[in-house]
Amino acid sequence: MDVKQKLAAFLAVGALATGFGIGMGANAMADSNDEKEWAAIQAAGITLSDAISLAEKEVGGRAVEAELDEEGDNLFYYEVEVIAPGGVEKEVLIDMTSGEIIKIEDDDRD
Repeated sequence: MDVKQKLAAFLAVGALATGFGIGMGANAMADSNDEKEWAAIQAAGITLSDAISLAEKEVGGRAVEAELDEEGDNLFYYEVEVIAPGGVEKEVLIDMTSGEIIKIEDDDRD
């Protein structure tokens, strides 16, 4: 997948994301962190849509929220919130380069 296809897929997911609680505001590209995020998106081996599918399959539930997140400096990953069977909300972290699931944990937002 070339850069234009990745961007198109990323923007399409953002446009369709209202059902998942994902948002890409008009000011999304104005942030100073955007250059690092853009570089991470260009280097990604999987799309946000792929990450959502992986998380749903792994947990056996339905995604309700997904986003690109950063840990430390320049370590980006996809974070997908999935409602598992029984109503338990799981947070699934996915390596955006390899598609490997980094961690699954109960979401404790209460």
